[in-house]
Amino acid sequence: MSFEDQPILATAYDLLETANSSLPVNRHTTPGMVREVVRRELPSVPKAHRAVINFLTTIENPSTNTPTVHTDLLPTGHPLSTAPATSEKELRQETARYFSADPNLAPELEPIIASAIECEPNTPTRAFYEELLYARNMPVSIFATIEQADLSIAKKAQAS
Repeated sequence: MSFEDQPILATAYDLLETANSSLPVNRHTTPGMVREVVRRELPSVPKAHRAVINFLTTIENPSTNTPTVHTDLLPTGHPLSTAPATSEKELRQETARYFSADPNLAPELEPIIASAIECEPNTPTRAFYEELLYARNMPVSIFATIEQADLSIAKKAQAS
């Protein structure tokens, strides 16, 4: 990037700071990811600006109407990420990290949900974590989150 590109980078970092301030730590984006989005979209400053907004919105909400095209830069555990995982275990861990950081979840549930997602479905260990959630009378949406994570993992495992 040249010296002339610095204002768009400063704007992108401001957008990043705003986005990260409203997200749990496990969903924060790095300056390097945003810098790469900008680099790919230059020399068009308006296009780079839109791309950064789409990227940050996609981090926060995978169901956004305007998802990023830079899916390879999304964290491995993000449902739309095309970044490769080194193993299925890493994919499960990263997916658990992303899904358990849902801002709508109570903080005390994050480790239980993360542990459930890290376990293979239909195993005794998974059943244990699900029973912990059932015992707390958790709403169906909690179990839907775990199922959504499983679907994301399965889709990525098939693609690799």
